[in-house]
Amino acid sequence: MERAEEKWIFCPVCGAKTRLRLLQKTVLWNFPLFCPKCKRESIINVRNYQIETIPPISQTLRRSADHNTRGLYCAAFLKGI
Repeated sequence: MERAEEKWIFCPVCGAKTRLRLLQKTVLWNFPLFCPKCKRESIINVRNYQIETIPPISQTLRRSADHNTRGLYCAAFLKGI
């Protein structure tokens, strides 16, 4: 019996090898990948050895909130002039 081909998953942040291996038929959806080297967690999707990194929702919401408040500060500053 032959072993299926395996590939290691590498950290999308630092590029180090993680503790997980993939088979060609492995499918992961919104998987929390932890890197033992940089101690960070990334959310990934995997299908046919193709790895896609998903940005965390909290960072996405934080960016949009920061962007909106900057506009409010600028408007308040201009009204004061």
